[in-house]
Amino acid sequence: MASPFAAIEERVNQSLVNKLSNADADFGGGLVVSGIFDEAPELNFDVQSGSPQFECLESSVSSISIRAAVIINDVNYTVKSIEPDGVGMVLIQLLEA
Repeated sequence: MASPFAAIEERVNQSLVNKLSNADADFGGGLVVSGIFDEAPELNFDVQSGSPQFECLESSVSSISIRAAVIINDVNYTVKSIEPDGVGMVLIQLLEA
């Protein structure tokens, strides 16, 4: 059984995705995940910035690995990195294929 905090965290994250999702990511094999897609984040001093990114529930993409193919808004991408935030969400950096 999940701890009370884990249950609250899960509900908050699900609400975030439900309210802010702007795209679905199709990872193939029937895995389609709703999340927050940012096609061109602002550049800053972080070397990972500037590439498209997709944020979603970590539990939704537990089987995804680096170099996986994904289609978002009819554009083909490859997973560049997978960065869990430690509280149930994950930021996936993408490269246009």
